[in-house]
Amino acid sequence: VEPGIALTPGRDGAIYIGGVGAGDVDMDPGPGVARRWLGFPSNPGGSVVKLAADGTYQWSRVLNASRIAAMAPAPDGGVLAIGVAGSGFVSRLDASGASLWTIPLGNEQVSATSGAANATTFTVGGSSSGTQDFDPGPAIDLLFGDIAFVSRFSF
Repeated sequence: VEPGIALTPGRDGAIYIGGVGAGDVDMDPGPGVARRWLGFPSNPGGSVVKLAADGTYQWSRVLNASRIAAMAPAPDGGVLAIGVAGSGFVSRLDASGASLWTIPLGNEQVSATSGAANATTFTVGGSSSGTQDFDPGPAIDLLFGDIAFVSRFSF
């Protein structure tokens, strides 16, 4: 695994670490073993690791063919993983590591690189080229050009 590239605290004092890597990786930093396949070097995978407040390994999840660029704590004690997997995305994991949902952001010309959250909303920032629809629902919110963006969503 590459060094952690995204960190955020959890509500219960936990620490979430996001990264990217390749191969068969032991995600447990302690004496235990928690092996995960992150992909081949030509197509690495993103991962999220949760450590308890005392640093004890809790769980890890792989987000295939993705790069985790940022994370933000979710109001339920889980985490938002923000990054790129062919396009920008936001994935919500609950406190036990279960995937609740993923929102795609535009196409392969969108790079989601930052985020923040509070009890009712979250924001995602990044850059984009071309024409993008940033509304994840049936409505259309088009942006055009080489831009930096910040989008706000409700939980």
